[in-house]
Amino acid sequence: MAKEESKQILQEKLEFLLAEQAKTANPLQKFELKKAIEEVEDQLKHCTSGTFDIDLSRLPKPATNQFIGRSDELATLHQAFNKRA
Repeated sequence: MAKEESKQILQEKLEFLLAEQAKTANPLQKFELKKAIEEVEDQLKHCTSGTFDIDLSRLPKPATNQFIGRSDELATLHQAFNKRA
């Protein structure tokens, strides 16, 4: 997707969220919409600045630091990573 298309979609999403925020009276929904609006505004800021940071902090944390039962896949990933380095 081109940068301008991404920016356009984010702008449409922001406009939709702002309209929904104006319509709702539920405090919980208002709070959730406020957070979503802040996130889209941040994405738009990065999109227009030429950089786009990805926030990995909200990804689920694994219960262990191993992929249980995925040793073949892990070996493939390590091999691909070591080739690149």
